[in-house]
Amino acid sequence: MCEIKNLTELLVRKALDEYMEHNELPCKCEKCRADIITYALNRLPPKYFSTRRGEIIKNAESQLLYDKTRILTELVAGITLVAANPAHER
Repeated sequence: MCEIKNLTELLVRKALDEYMEHNELPCKCEKCRADIITYALNRLPPKYFSTRRGEIIKNAESQLLYDKTRILTELVAGITLVAANPAHER
C-alpha cells in the first residue's frame, strides 16, 4: 500500500520551526504547536503526493513566493489566536 502525504503539512511544520528560530512563541508546548499547525492547515489547500516523483513536483510548485507568504500569514494568524486562547492553563 502506498503512503499518502500532504506536502502542505510538511511545509507548514518546517515554516513554524523556522519561525521559532527567529521569534518567540507565547507557549512552545506540543498542544499549542499542534493547534497552530491545525489552524494553518485548515486554511491552506492540501497538496498530496504518494511517490517520490510526486513529492519533487509538488515541492517545486510550493516554492513559489505566494505559497511561502500564504503559509507564513496563516501561521502568524494561528500563533496570535492560540496565544490569546490556549487550550490549557497558562
